[in-house]
Amino acid sequence: MQGRLLMSVAVMMITFAALAKADVMESSTQLNITGSGCGVTKLCVELPAGCDPAENQTCLFMSGIASPPMDSDGTNLTIQLSGQSSGYIALGLIANASEATAMGFICGQNPSDNDTFIFSEVEMNNTDDTIIPSNMTATDIQGLADGNLIQCEFTIPVMNTTFSVLLGNGTIDMGLGPLSIALISEPMDFTDPSSSINPTIEPTAVSSNTPPTGGGGAVQPHESLRARRKTEA
Repeated sequence: MQGRLLMSVAVMMITFAALAKADVMESSTQLNITGSGCGVTKLCVELPAGCDPAENQTCLFMSGIASPPMDSDGTNLTIQLSGQSSGYIALGLIANASEATAMGFICGQNPSDNDTFIFSEVEMNNTDDTIIPSNMTATDIQGLADGNLIQCEFTIPVMNTTFSVLLGNGTIDMGLGPLSIALISEPMDFTDPSSSINPTIEPTAVSSNTPPTGGGGAVQPHESLRARRKTEA
C-alpha cells in the first residue's frame, strides 16, 4: 500500500501545481492558528514534530476539526494551514491510496498584490494523470500572506473522515510552480484527535527535478512525523 501511495504522490508532484487554477481573495487579519488543543480538540500534523505556528513561523502545520454539518449527511472538516514560503503551501487529503485520488488545496502569495492571497482546490486522478476542478466547494475561506508567512482556514464537506495527509510547498512565478513534498502521513481519523500515526513515508524518491526556491525553513523531507498527544487544551 505504501508503494501505491508513493506512486500517487509522484504523479501529483508532476501535475498538481502545473494545472491548478487559483482564486485571488482578500487577506484576513482575524486568523488565529496555534498548536493549542492539538491531540485534544483537533488533529494536528506539524513539521518539525511538536512545533507551534504561533511561536515559530517556519512551522509547517495543519490542524483539522471534524463536525457534523447542519443540513446534510457526512462531516465538515475545518482545516487550518500555516507555513513559510515565498510562493505557496499545499495540503493533500488522500482517502484511498488504492484508488489513487486526492483532494488538493493551495494557499499562497499573490505577487502582484500584498493585500490578497491565493486559494485553489483541485482533484487529482492518478488513472489518467490528470487534474480536474474539484467538485467540492470550500466555505468560510480566510487567508493571510504576510512576508513569507502564509496561513489559511477553510471548511470542506466530506463523507469519509480518514485520510493520509500530504504537506508541501512550491513557488509562484507566472503561475504555480512544482510542488515539493515535505511529508506524507499514513491514514488518520479526523474524528479522533488523539489518534497516533506511524512515521511518514519519506518523499525523497519522488523529489521534483526543480527544487523550490521559496520553501524557507518549512520543508525538511527527512523529518519523521508523529501526531501529538497533549494533555493541555
